[in-house]
Amino acid sequence: MIQAKVDHNESPALVVYTDSDFASCPHTAKSTSRVVYILKTGDARYPLLWSSKKQSSTARPTTEAKLIACASALFGEVLNLHAMIESLVVMHVPIVFEQDNQAAITVMTTGYLAKLRPCGRIHRVNAAPIHEQLEQEILTLRYCETSTQAANGLTKIITPAEWQQTLEQFCPKPR
Repeated sequence: MIQAKVDHNESPALVVYTDSDFASCPHTAKSTSRVVYILKTGDARYPLLWSSKKQSSTARPTTEAKLIACASALFGEVLNLHAMIESLVVMHVPIVFEQDNQAAITVMTTGYLAKLRPCGRIHRVNAAPIHEQLEQEILTLRYCETSTQAANGLTKIITPAEWQQTLEQFCPKPR
C-alpha cells in the first residue's frame, strides 16, 4: 500500500504538466497535446485527470506546439478545475504550470514572438492571454527537466528502464 505524507499546514497546489509531440501524426504532421493535472500537497501527489488531443493544424516550430498545449490546457480545463478545487478546500490554491521548453516559457512570459504571429489566426491561440494570466499572478510558469515532466510519459515511447520513474510521477510517493 502506497501512502504519502500530507502536510495539512501546507496549501495544496494544482500542478499542470503540458507537453506535445511535435508533428507526430505520420499522415497530417499534426502534433498532439498531452496534459496531466495533479493536486499536490506536501509530498502527496494526487493525479486528477489527463488529456490527449490532436492539435487542429500543423504547428511549424516545436515552440508553437508547446504554446498550443499550454493554452488549450489553461483555457480548457485548468481555470474550471481550479475554481472547483478552491471551492472545496476554501483556501487559495496556486496554479503551477511545469514546462520543459525554455523557448515556450520565454514566449509565454513576454506574451509575443514575431515568428508565432500566424498562430493566433491558424490555431486560434496566442501567447497574450497566457501572459495576462501570468501578470495577474493567477498562475506560475516553471521550468522542469524533461525527466520530471509528467506529461512526457504520454508523448514518448517509454523504455522498460524508465517505467518506474514514469509511474512514480503519477502516484503518491511512499514514506
